[in-house]
Amino acid sequence: MKSYLALCLIVALGLLLRVYNLGDYAPYVDEKFTLLNAQGVSVGGANQPEILNNTYFTPQDFWKPKKLEDFFGAVARSDFGTHIVYNLLLHQWIKIFGLSDFYVRLLSALINTLTIVLLFSMVRHFLRSNTIALFSALLLAVEPLNVAQSHMARSYTLSFFLVVAASYIFLLLLKEQRNNRKILYLVAYTLLASMSLLNHYLNFLILVSHAVICLLYERRARNWVLMSIAGVVSGGVLLWWLNFGGGQYSLKFLKDKNELHYKIAHMPQDQNPLRGIVDPINFKSVSTKVVDIFYDMNTLSNGLYNSVMGIRNFFITLLLFGLILFIANRIKNARLIHALAAIVPTVVLFFLYTSSKLDLFLVLFSYYILLLFIRWLYDRYHSLESSTLKLVMLAVLMYLLPMGYIIFDALKSGHTTSLSQRYIGMSIPFVIIIYAIGLREAFRKGMLVQLLTVSFLFLQGYHLLRTNVNIVRDTSPKYTYFGKPRIANPYHTTADRIVKEYSEGDTVLIPSQNSSLYSGVVGEERTKGITDAQYINLYLPKDARIIQRIDLNEPDKVYIKHVDGTRTLIFDFEGLTYRY
Repeated sequence: MKSYLALCLIVALGLLLRVYNLGDYAPYVDEKFTLLNAQGVSVGGANQPEILNNTYFTPQDFWKPKKLEDFFGAVARSDFGTHIVYNLLLHQWIKIFGLSDFYVRLLSALINTLTIVLLFSMVRHFLRSNTIALFSALLLAVEPLNVAQSHMARSYTLSFFLVVAASYIFLLLLKEQRNNRKILYLVAYTLLASMSLLNHYLNFLILVSHAVICLLYERRARNWVLMSIAGVVSGGVLLWWLNFGGGQYSLKFLKDKNELHYKIAHMPQDQNPLRGIVDPINFKSVSTKVVDIFYDMNTLSNGLYNSVMGIRNFFITLLLFGLILFIANRIKNARLIHALAAIVPTVVLFFLYTSSKLDLFLVLFSYYILLLFIRWLYDRYHSLESSTLKLVMLAVLMYLLPMGYIIFDALKSGHTTSLSQRYIGMSIPFVIIIYAIGLREAFRKGMLVQLLTVSFLFLQGYHLLRTNVNIVRDTSPKYTYFGKPRIANPYHTTADRIVKEYSEGDTVLIPSQNSSLYSGVVGEERTKGITDAQYINLYLPKDARIIQRIDLNEPDKVYIKHVDGTRTLIFDFEGLTYRY
């Protein structure tokens, strides 16, 4: 009972972080893509000739009924053929709750909150520990990437949920003995695996991890047959999608995107518009991003690279940690001379470390938590129950495999685009399991270690609080992409003002602006920028007869031109200032 009460408090905390200020800030460019795609509308108007080719149009033209192929085509042209599961789910969600920013993003927030409960249930079931399960839930509840993605109308939180759910069912399928229940799990797993692949192509990493677990630990022929069926079906779904569904342009889009990013990365640094995100491959750019991701992949060291500030300090932390372990071991074994000999280089390294000494404690203790997990696994590897071992090793694989993949992809492409925590965010729930086990082990140690653990959690909790406060205030460039808070949705505001100011016979003049870096990347020609018109019409009444025209000579301002020739300024986007 106490465990469920604690879980309720953790879920309440997680939900609060995910819904606070949820609808206060305008959608950014990827969210705007999602909003159009969820209505079956292609960004740029590939399936809206009434707007793209006609001089005048109305909301009725924008809201013409769409077919399934429109949804497929929309994601193919702006989201390289991914996110379709989320977009179709969001489409139905919007039908019920409408297009307000709060309710549109609420879907992501609720899915991610449900993932907290799902992770708790999976860990509790297979590790048989309420403590580890609660630690896992708490670490996921306050994990910044999950909080940030819950504030966005994007598919990533659904991917996180799907990979955890698929893994839960995968382990249940391997464990189950009853045939009827096993078939039910097979159907559920195949469905979840297929949905994962369709939602984002990088989710294939979880299925590869499942296959590796089978190769290493599964010896029952019946389970191999069932998993083969699931693999063939889900793989067949992906092949259908790439050849006949909405993924036809995926490989071409990725090829074009890689070529474009390669050119951007190799521009002079002061001319690179994506400097810091898309950089050329070299030791510094790769190592910096990889170490940053390594720290951010688990809640207990999230953000600490900002304190370490550099590869030099990172290697000093590793050497310091090794020396501290050496000294502790020698003292424990009464080899004081060896311990004293190691104190000098330890002190030297301590003073060579140039960043915050308090944060150095956090870094070293996060290493210690990981070390406790490694020792726990080493001591119990051969005695763990089969299903427990499979979950633990799945967590290890999901720590290593996605990181290895994005490094390989970066080296292959010649730029650092793929070196982003967001792309392998589905690993985070599994990495959290590793550190939750380490935390539980720390609290099983003596009083000194317990006090240090509590101090560590208190200080890191303060770091996480500051990070999450910045996220919900929209002042976290790392997680919300903006240092200055966005205003409320300017397209919704513009649509409301148009409805209020418009009279029969007036014409709404909408600026012509293509603000997307990837406009035309899949090949279609655009003679005028209609994206502002698309976003504004999202919020206009579907049956309205509001006559609109794209003003090819105006890049930023929305006007209503009245019958008498006068104009009323409705909104000025000021270039990219309010287009986000």
